[in-house]
Amino acid sequence: MFSKKRKYKKSVNKIGPNIHKQIMDAVILNPSALTTPKHMTFAAGYLQAATISVLQEVGCNDPDTSNQMLKFLCEGVMPGRLWDVLNRAHALMDLEVEPQLLRAYNHGQRIGLVDRLMDGDMLTEYLVGNEVNYSEDAEISVQ
Repeated sequence: MFSKKRKYKKSVNKIGPNIHKQIMDAVILNPSALTTPKHMTFAAGYLQAATISVLQEVGCNDPDTSNQMLKFLCEGVMPGRLWDVLNRAHALMDLEVEPQLLRAYNHGQRIGLVDRLMDGDMLTEYLVGNEVNYSEDAEISVQ
């Protein structure tokens, strides 16, 4: 079991530097990044999809383990803050007050899946206020 967790952490660590860079770049360009409900839910979807997809590539399909590895990633990227942002995003979506939050989360998931494969910067783009879109053939555009 420990060797599997080590393998999972190693896989998650591969995406950590890019995610850290994207978030830091976004915060520099937009100090309020990750503070609005829409940004939080987009980031939650993005991070969850990117993490789960990298874990599935190494054979991890267990939701509890995936959640542990997502927390591991968050604590490595922004200790004490990013995991809290994700939890607040999920709490906001649980309230079901604004359908746009669920749309932002789902959009974040789609972008996170594609962007992770390209080692891109769409999380930064979204958090600084640019509209991020993708097409089914994995083309992403920024407007």
